[in-house]
Amino acid sequence: MLEAVAETGSISAAANKLEVPYRRAWEKIQEMEAALGVKLVETAVGGTHGGGASLTPTGRAFVEKFRQFIEGLEEEVQARFAGTFEG
Repeated sequence: MLEAVAETGSISAAANKLEVPYRRAWEKIQEMEAALGVKLVETAVGGTHGGGASLTPTGRAFVEKFRQFIEGLEEEVQARFAGTFEG
């Protein structure tokens, strides 16, 4: 969700991209922020220049940490699966 907000500049567009209802997308962001105790997304109310959303510096840092975390994870899972069930 956070990556989609960063890519699209909007929670609504991120929800559309991920094919989830806007309300659910907003709830997930709020759940993440509550669980972590930090603000991840900044929102701007619409107007002449339109509204939008962007990641806070903390939000960007969490996305980068998550990318680092999942790097190589699929290969590790496959190797463990093969060692357990194919060995």
